[in-house]
Amino acid sequence: MTELIFGWRVTIMSAMSEPPRELAALSVQELRAALGRQRAVNTELRRVLATQAELHQAELAARDVQIAQLRSQVAATGARIAELGSQVAVLGERVMGLERQAGRDSSNSSKPPSSDSPYTKRPRKATDRSLRGGRGASPASSPARRGHPGAGARP
Repeated sequence: MTELIFGWRVTIMSAMSEPPRELAALSVQELRAALGRQRAVNTELRRVLATQAELHQAELAARDVQIAQLRSQVAATGARIAELGSQVAVLGERVMGLERQAGRDSSNSSKPPSSDSPYTKRPRKATDRSLRGGRGASPASSPARRGHPGAGARP
């Protein structure tokens, strides 16, 4: 009986291929012939298994090489990520400094008012219109002006 095992044609003796007979009924020559066939089958199977083991070992070696390459790529990528992260931090600090510089004008730095851009001046708030100190209470609320003697015009 011929079977295909691991891509190889192998002749295998099985109980189904020959009618069952008592071993005692077989002659020595028949037993030797059957033993020879079994040894040939075993030799072929050992060869097939050895070939398969070699192929498997070659596949494992190729995968080990690929894994080593991928690990080195991962390490290089991790180093690049760390490098770019530090660059991002440095550039972030630089942007913050430049934004602070761009936001300075004569009202929040020691720069003279003439250095302010006419296009970026912010309108003053209503409470900032008077640069002098506040007047306090209105003139009508002053006690000297409420009809107190000597406060008004003299006749």
